Amino acid sequence: MALRLEVSAVNLRSVLAFSFAALVLPALPARSETSRFSLDLARKIVGVTSPRVSPDGKLAAFVVTRPNYSDNRNESELYLVSLASGAPRQLTFERRQVSEPRWSPDGGALAFLAPDSLGKNQVWLMPMSGGDARRITRSKTDVQHYSWRPDGSAIAYAAADEEPKREGDASHIATMQVGDQDLFLHAPMRSQHIWLQAIDTTAAQRLTSGAWSLEMVLPPGSPPSELGWSPDGKQIAFARVPLPQSGRFDSVSVRVLDVASHAIRSLTGAERFQNNPVWSPDGRSILYVYPREGRGDLGWMTEIHLAPATGGPGRSLTRALDRNFFGAEWMPGGKSILVAANDRTGVGLWIQPLEGAAKRIETGDLVISGAFGYEVTVSAKGALVFVATSAGRPSELYVMDSPTARPRRLTDFNAWATDVAWGREERVTWRNDSFDEDGVLVYPPTFNPASSYPLVLLVHGGPQASSRTSFSSLAQLMATEGWLVFQPNYRGSDNLGNAYMAAITADAGAGPGRDVMAGIAELRKRPYVSPAKPAVTG
Repeated sequence: MALRLEVSAVNLRSVLAFSFAALVLPALPARSETSRFSLDLARKIVGVTSPRVSPDGKLAAFVVTRPNYSDNRNESELYLVSLASGAPRQLTFERRQVSEPRWSPDGGALAFLAPDSLGKNQVWLMPMSGGDARRITRSKTDVQHYSWRPDGSAIAYAAADEEPKREGDASHIATMQVGDQDLFLHAPMRSQHIWLQAIDTTAAQRLTSGAWSLEMVLPPGSPPSELGWSPDGKQIAFARVPLPQSGRFDSVSVRVLDVASHAIRSLTGAERFQNNPVWSPDGRSILYVYPREGRGDLGWMTEIHLAPATGGPGRSLTRALDRNFFGAEWMPGGKSILVAANDRTGVGLWIQPLEGAAKRIETGDLVISGAFGYEVTVSAKGALVFVATSAGRPSELYVMDSPTARPRRLTDFNAWATDVAWGREERVTWRNDSFDEDGVLVYPPTFNPASSYPLVLLVHGGPQASSRTSFSSLAQLMATEGWLVFQPNYRGSDNLGNAYMAAITADAGAGPGRDVMAGIAELRKRPYVSPAKPAVTG
C-alpha cells in the first residue's frame, strides 16, 4: 500500500541536543511502580514500520528499528508475526539497514532492500521455507524501490543513472550547474529509471531512459511513488518528472509504460501534481493522487482520483471527506478503497466505495503512524494491519480482523512504557478568523488543577501536517519537567479541511500567528495556565 512512510525509531541528535546529555548514559535504576519519563528511558524506544501481509492473510512482515547510541545511528531488521497469535520473530540479523519488505505473489518468498558489500542498496530474496537470503539485483547505484510482477517471475525496480566518469582535468573539477535545484544540494541529482530483473537470472533489463526521471523527493517529504504493475504484468504505471531537479518536482505526472515495446503514454494528460498510481484488481482503472481541481499551486488538498486505465479524465473519490490524502489501497473485491488522513488531532481511516459515501473505521485512542503517508495495509481476507501509537505508548503493530473489529496488539517491543507515568493528552479547540481550530495540550504526569504551570509551545512544521494525540517523546519529556505543552494546529495544517489548509497561501506569517495566539488566549482562561510568557520551540 502507498499509505506509508518509513521513519526512524528516534532522532538521536535531536534528543541528545535537547538534553545536553552525553552519548553514554548511566544504567537504568530499578523501578517499583511507575517511573518518570527520561532520556534514559527514551533510549529504549523501538520503532515499528512497513507492515506487509502475506498473500494468504496469515502473516505480516515488518521492520523493527532500534537506536545504536554508540555509533549514532538507527539499525533496522526484518520481523515476522502471525496475525492470529502474535509472537513476532526476527528474520534478519546484523544487516542493520533493512527496508521495504515485499511478499512474492505466491507467498513463498519475502523480498527486502538491504546494502550489499559495497554499501549499495539491493533487493534480496528470502525463501520462507528456510535458507539464507540471496541478492537478486546487482544495480550499480542504490535500488530506490521495487515492485513484484504479478506472476512472480520478475521485479521492476528504480535506480539512478551512474555518474559520468571524468577523465583528465575534468576529474579535478567539483563544480556543478545549479539549475532549478534546492539551495543546499552540493551535487547534481541523477535521473532515476525503471529496470526489470528476472528472479532466475542475474542480468537486468533497462526499460526506460532519458533526461526525465521517475519521481524524486527530498526529506522530510512523502516517499516517491511506487511502480504499479497492471494485473496482467504487461504495463507499469509510474510517476514522472521532466528533469531531476528539485524545482521541477511539482511537475510530476502519471505515465504508463508498455513493458514489451517500452512505449510510454500519459494517463490523463495532466502535467503537474499527479502521483502514486495504483492499478485496480480488474485492470480497468488506476487510482492516483491529485489536488482538488488540480490546484496544487493554491495549496489545495490532494484527493484520491480514479481514471480509466486506457486513459482519459479522472474523478475524485474522496472529495466529500475533505481531507488530505497521500495514497490508497484497494479493498478485497475491488469495489472500494482504504484511505487514511490526518483528521482533527488523530488519523482518520475510511473505506471509500467507488460510488457512495465513505465509512469510517474506529481505532479508539490509537493514532496510526505516519506523516506524509500512513502505516496501514489490508489483507486479502479484509483484515487491517497497521502501526499505531497512543499518548503513552510508542509504536506497535496492530490488527483488526475486520473493519468493525476491535484492534489487537501483535507486538510488545515497548512494554517498558506501561511502567511510566505519562502526561495526559487532550484535544483543545478555539475559534479565530472564522475558523474552528484545534491543537493538543499535554499535561504534566503529576498535574494538579489547583496549581499553576508554565506553558511551552511545540509548533509543528510542514505546514501541511498536524499535531496529534499520538506518542511524542519531546512533548512528554517537557511535560515531565512540569510544563503544559501546547501543540497548536494553525492555518495550513492538513487536519481540518481544504479551506483551512489553503488559507496559509499568501498569508504564511500573520495568519498562522493569530491562530496560535488565539489558542494561547483560550488556554489562559484556565486557572492552572501560568500568565507568564510562554516558551516556544518547534
